[in-house]
Amino acid sequence: MSFNSYKEDEQLKENGKLKTLLRLLSYLLTYKKQIIAVLLIMLVSTVLTLITPLFYEYAIANAYECRKYRAGVVRRQRDYPVRI
Repeated sequence: MSFNSYKEDEQLKENGKLKTLLRLLSYLLTYKKQIIAVLLIMLVSTVLTLITPLFYEYAIANAYECRKYRAGVVRRQRDYPVRI
């Protein structure tokens, strides 16, 4: 007969998931400032990641509008000698 049979193992206590989670969070309370700092940095990073395409959209649209208004202006082209 095996010594480590599942029938003879000690009974496991079934704790609720919430109770286990609260116990784990109690260990993290000593690192509260660091956890808050990391969460804030993650939030700022996410916001900057979401804002970047909007900034590019504004820059491209603004450049297009500027170019559209400059297209009506005839610029004087200088005649440069062509070197062959």
